[in-house]
Amino acid sequence: MSPILIFPQNWKMMSKYLEYEAIEPEATQQDVDEVTPEVLDNLMSAEVLLPKGDILLPARVIARKRNAEGNLIGTQHANPIMDTRIYDVQFPDGHVEAYSANAIAENIYAQVDVDGQRFVLLDEIMDHRKDNSAVKMDNKYIKHGSNQMLRENNSSVVFPSPLA
Repeated sequence: MSPILIFPQNWKMMSKYLEYEAIEPEATQQDVDEVTPEVLDNLMSAEVLLPKGDILLPARVIARKRNAEGNLIGTQHANPIMDTRIYDVQFPDGHVEAYSANAIAENIYAQVDVDGQRFVLLDEIMDHRKDNSAVKMDNKYIKHGSNQMLRENNSSVVFPSPLA
């Protein structure tokens, strides 16, 4: 099969093959005029646990902070120490506070393991109790011949009521 050369006389024939129609109309590209710095920002809409007093509260990054003239505060830099961006962060109660990009990134990295999975450190266990159905330490193994397996407790876990 020989290639078709595109000259003005075969352009009309080729135009039907060169027309692009999106399979999904809503999947069209955004106009360059509509791209704002927030669209390309990697911290926008991030969910992070941020310190409020003695506790960590979940929050969402909702916008870059702007000055009185409407200009973005701070500049992005490849070196995190030089990154001076400021963000508005919203807490579940609707309260909005300003946090630096460094503070947000530090808390994100503190809550993610090497595989990118989120985790939260447990500080303490309060109001722990067990009943008589709990397996005793001296009876924790089931021995069957030369094999031994851990004994499981199939009873339900009871949590104390916070209202009690």
